[in-house]
Amino acid sequence: MRQKNIVTMQAQNGENSNKQAIADNLHLIQDKMKLNRALIANLQDQLRSSTGANARLKSTLSQMVKKFQAQLKRSPTRSRSFRAQLAEKDIKIAEQGEQITSLNNSVNSLSSSNEQKAQTIAAQDQQNLYGLLRLRHEERTSRAAHSGPRRCLEVERL
Repeated sequence: MRQKNIVTMQAQNGENSNKQAIADNLHLIQDKMKLNRALIANLQDQLRSSTGANARLKSTLSQMVKKFQAQLKRSPTRSRSFRAQLAEKDIKIAEQGEQITSLNNSVNSLSSSNEQKAQTIAAQDQQNLYGLLRLRHEERTSRAAHSGPRRCLEVERL
């Protein structure tokens, strides 16, 4: 590693050695200046690229913020729309609930009516059967009376 204090004055060695030391020092200074220029150029490039990257990042973030703000602005509108749709559906559900209740009442009424009709029909069938059996008995009795005593005994056994 080179010394920090490159330029030194050596008055003791004479003029030639002084000239050589000065030439060496100037050469070192020039090399150092080239290196520093290269470093400065590199740093400037890094600064430009980081500024560009920062600008791109800033632009991207700005676009994202705008997008989210737009979504937030749309949110209340969509929320109101959803609430309106929900209210409409609630009304439909209530109407359909009333229809279902009405239909259930009708079904219950018809079932009760059908049950009463079935009981009436069963009672009428029983009465008709009893009447038919009575008519047959009377008819047999009547035939037996007309055909003689022997027939009566047969009917009575039945």
